[in-house]
Amino acid sequence: MPHITIASPSQTLFDGVAVSITLPTITGVITVLDDHEPMIGVLSGGQVEIDLENETSLLMAVDSGMVQIEHNHVHVFTQDSVLAADVTAEMILEAQQNALVLEQKLDNANEMEYAKIAAELQKELAKTGFERKAK
Repeated sequence: MPHITIASPSQTLFDGVAVSITLPTITGVITVLDDHEPMIGVLSGGQVEIDLENETSLLMAVDSGMVQIEHNHVHVFTQDSVLAADVTAEMILEAQQNALVLEQKLDNANEMEYAKIAAELQKELAKTGFERKAK
């Protein structure tokens, strides 16, 4: 089973062994299982799901970043992230409002700004998907 580390500049959100991890990249969603081929990829904002040994899952929303896979180690580096279990109803409402503002910013963004805004938007939308857990 792969050893997974998910870190941002301010904290390490997960550091342990899991059955798999599914994460968003700029080329699509990937799932990493045991003995995955080595690779480096660019994360897009969105939802990450870690499947644990006890048939439970850990969900989080991430911002842009990168993933490195080598020798059954998955290193995820992200600018910002939040665990689904930590998301409150107030945070979901704020994420929905942020998503509306970010969608408007996309319309006027140049190429350099577009990728950053799109990643932020995907992270905010991922948070709104945690709505069932926050109730």
